[in-house]
Amino acid sequence: MWGLGLASDLFTPITTLRFQARLPRPQGSKLPERFGLFVIIALGEAIVGVIGGVAESEPFSWRAGIAGLFGLALVFGLWWIYFDFIGRRGPKPGMWYLFGWMYLHMPLLMAIAAFSAAVLNLLAHDSASAGVRWLLAGALALALGAMDALETLLRRAADEPTTVAASIGVKWAAAGGALLVGLTGQALPPLLFLGLLVPLVFPPMAYGAWVWFRQELAPDEVMPEIAD
Repeated sequence: MWGLGLASDLFTPITTLRFQARLPRPQGSKLPERFGLFVIIALGEAIVGVIGGVAESEPFSWRAGIAGLFGLALVFGLWWIYFDFIGRRGPKPGMWYLFGWMYLHMPLLMAIAAFSAAVLNLLAHDSASAGVRWLLAGALALALGAMDALETLLRRAADEPTTVAASIGVKWAAAGGALLVGLTGQALPPLLFLGLLVPLVFPPMAYGAWVWFRQELAPDEVMPEIAD
């Protein structure tokens, strides 16, 4: 019954598009900010999961500390990628783009929540099960894939420095790498398993930093005191 209620809540709006088209167009300028706040809350819970997992590891060791740092690096990486590529932009004009943009945030937030639960269990129990490892790697892959799909629906400004093919490709490669780690790393120690996942978030972060820092500011964007 809960599943039926959720399905009704999610899919009913799609069946009423022709009625919604007659309504006054809603002001959507604040939607990216609102969804960004929701993502921030989910990422905050993931940080709580990392800290909780380290706190529950008995006895505490240097391995637990480094594993906790790896977990935080993954959370910060997801934060960086979302707000560098997605959080600052809204969807393209059109009802279907708006619906796709809103609905794709659901798997993204589910993935962040699943990551939080998985990393807590992996850190709290030094020999986590295969299911926990798959959940961790799969959640990371789903989060990156959802952000990739979201980026295809975003409105591009004239001065947008990213290239769609490169931006999407680097995140798809990272998502594929996470699945590969989940497939081949079931027998690895938890510290090494996390250590193999961490480098996967660096290429999208590095690409975002590279395209933005190489972009030249227009003359009217330079601060007056610098211009003087």
